[in-house]
Amino acid sequence: MNIRRKQYATFIAVVITIFALPIFIVGCASLNNEVSMRLRPARGDSARIEDLKLFCATLPVLHKDFFAHTTREEFDTACLTALDKVDAMTDIEFYFALCELAAMAGDAHTMVGPTQDIAVQMHAIPGQIAKVDGIWRFIVIDSALSDLLGAEVLAINGDPMEDIVTKASKLYGHDNDAWLEYLLGQRLNITDLYRHIGIAESQTARVRFEVLPLGASMTQEIALQPVSVEAFHQLDLSTLVTSQPETGRTNVPYRMLTLGNDDAAFVQYNACMSWDQLPIDEFTTKVLSLIEEMKPRRVIVDLRYNGGGNSSLLEPMIGGLATLQKQQGFPIDVLIGAGTFSSALMNAVQLKQRTDCRLVGSPTGGSVNHYGEIKSFTLPNSGIPVQYSTKYFMMDDSYPAGSLQPDLLVRRTVDDLRNGVDTEVLTILR
Repeated sequence: MNIRRKQYATFIAVVITIFALPIFIVGCASLNNEVSMRLRPARGDSARIEDLKLFCATLPVLHKDFFAHTTREEFDTACLTALDKVDAMTDIEFYFALCELAAMAGDAHTMVGPTQDIAVQMHAIPGQIAKVDGIWRFIVIDSALSDLLGAEVLAINGDPMEDIVTKASKLYGHDNDAWLEYLLGQRLNITDLYRHIGIAESQTARVRFEVLPLGASMTQEIALQPVSVEAFHQLDLSTLVTSQPETGRTNVPYRMLTLGNDDAAFVQYNACMSWDQLPIDEFTTKVLSLIEEMKPRRVIVDLRYNGGGNSSLLEPMIGGLATLQKQQGFPIDVLIGAGTFSSALMNAVQLKQRTDCRLVGSPTGGSVNHYGEIKSFTLPNSGIPVQYSTKYFMMDDSYPAGSLQPDLLVRRTVDDLRNGVDTEVLTILR
């Protein structure tokens, strides 16, 4: 399937929402004396130095517990290193430097986003790499190379993929591998990132990929020419996913279907929000009434594509499902995956705690116990938005650190993606 203008979605890594909230001015009193002298605002500071000093002084103070995964000394050293180089940085280099500093919190909710001015300066290869069934593969590529869709990517510019993941991990706060891989699946086409982590000399130089095509026994090397964002929008690209299954990702926040000769109820919850066209309380009433009436053989709740919002909105439905399950005895399967994050992760845990359900899919991007309840501020000169956590959620103090694990591990294969098969739902119905 060819994609033209709308394919800019694969470049979503550079279109992070820009926050426009007030700036929180915080002094350097929390820094040790020696460091605070260098990071203290001073007359004559350049605009970028002013932003960096404000960032380094403000973020650790506002965050719930910034030093849970790093030390004050490590952060201060990183701030001073950035300060020594900041005036020579480009806009993109400054953005990535702030990404590294924010990622030191080890918190997936704490991050910086690029401004639109920064985003349009970036470059990308004509394709996208993501993990499919545990392997990094091309899922989007220039249509002239469509026979390489699904090909395993072994190395970029001679660097093995495992090394690249390690190098890129310092840019993105994460508390489990599932979320890191999910993020990198949206960002590993950005050649400015390659340059920053040291696997490319230039963001515009051709990029060499060592790949193993599907069904092949020999590797081959291809070279892709990066293009600007504007040019990227005009590319003729092909994608591995040519059709969505009935139960696949949709643009609506939530919906309900009946499956398997109308004896299974499928509830897909894609965003923890209330939709103006169908408010969440009305949707909840509708779902519970239909389930009570149809007496389904099973109920499937799909949280695979839900990145969060307000976790409390689904709680009335969770309580209703628990009551109906006791009355009618149907099993409940909850679909989870790397895209299950933040409030959606909390809803998955609540379903596990309050109903007799089975978790099906792959490890979640969100961690069971995690930071959240985000707030933000904007750096005054660059306009770069900074997001941070203000609360720690302890969902289960006995649960190991990291992802919520499925009871039944099911991963979608390349063939299933290509053929529009929902592996998880098909496994449940069978």
